[in-house]
Formats: sequence, structure tokens, C-alpha cells
Amino acid sequence: MPRAIVFSSILFLTVLVLVGAGCGGRTGEAPGTTPSVAEVVEKAKSLGGYQFEATLEQTGQSVVNFEMWVKGDKMRWKGSPEGQEMVYYMDMAERSAIIYMPAQNMAMRQNFGEIKQTVGDSPHKTSTGLLDREPENLGLVAWDGETCLLVKVTADNDDVTRWWLWVEHGIPIKTETTSQDGKSIITEFHNIEMGDIPDSEFELPAGVQVMEYPSF
Repeated sequence: MPRAIVFSSILFLTVLVLVGAGCGGRTGEAPGTTPSVAEVVEKAKSLGGYQFEATLEQTGQSVVNFEMWVKGDKMRWKGSPEGQEMVYYMDMAERSAIIYMPAQNMAMRQNFGEIKQTVGDSPHKTSTGLLDREPENLGLVAWDGETCLLVKVTADNDDVTRWWLWVEHGIPIKTETTSQDGKSIITEFHNIEMGDIPDSEFELPAGVQVMEYPSF
């Protein structure tokens, strides 16, 4: 499989872990005492497993739909970039990255360091790293029925990202990044389920052999 297609799918993950995600479509003020960013992201550190459906919309491009499962250092992503279903497995602790292509019943190992630089961390680990990015606390908002802390981060290149941090669990459930040229990237989570996820969800189907990428 051409490496360009593999990295096309990984790009969706990149945006996801850099800016987070969300689950709905209305925004308004929410009552209550405003917590600090540190208080909210602290809750992400104790999360167990969670799974969700997501959408990613970029200026001038079609909306991308995908699913993701997360448990500790393990992640599984499923989507159909270029019209072909792909499943992406990543284990941060083991420094392992694998692409599985169900149609060919084939899996390929990727260079972890290269993929890690592109993909980043899971939503909960990305959330806990917010404090290193000088976040601006914009207060509580209600978003699709959930209470969120709206946080603004301005990058060195002046791109602005707004995070809707789910107060109950500490992870971003929607983000919107706007660049200086006016383009935007909006990521949202839908149908989020919190709770334990079987280890089998992060394992390749039985009998699938993993090929080493030639440059690995």
C-alpha cells in the first residue's frame, strides 16, 4: 500500500490529538463556579477506557468520519480514507504502530517515532499537556448538553485553537483551530462511551501476520 495513503489516514489522528474533539452542535453559557484549567485536566489523568465516533471538517475538504478506542497507552482508530477501510493500532508504552487493512487482511508495522511525531498522544494525555501551552480560561459553556470549560490556546505562529474541555472527565470534546489565513479545522466527538474496554479491541484479528515496513 502506498505510504502516502497510510499517512493520509494518520493525518486525521494528528488533528485529533493536537486539537481534541466534541459531540454535538450548540453553544451557550452554563451556570456554576468556573474551575481552573488545571482542575479540569486533572480529571483526565484518572480516566480508564473510552470510545467515540468523530467528525473532522477542514476548510475546502469533505467531512471525515472515524471511530476511536482508547485505554491507557493503547489506541485504535478506524476509518475509510480514500474509500478504503483501515484500522490503526498504536501502543505508546510499547512504542508500536501498526496499520491493518481488512480488505487485504494485511497488517504493516510503521516507524513509531515518525508516527508518534505525526499522531501525538491520546485525547486524555493531550489534555493534561495543555498547561504547558499557556491556556486562556474563557469560562464555562454548555455544549450539546454537557458542561465544558472553554479554553483558548494561541500557537507561536498565531493560529488559535479553542478547546471545549468536558468538565466531568477532563478531555476536549470539541476543538476549533483557526489559522491566520482564515482556514479552520473543527473536530467533534459523538456518542462517547466511558468505561472499561476489553484488551481484545487493541489486538489484530487472529491469524493476521504483521509485515515490516521496508524503511522501518
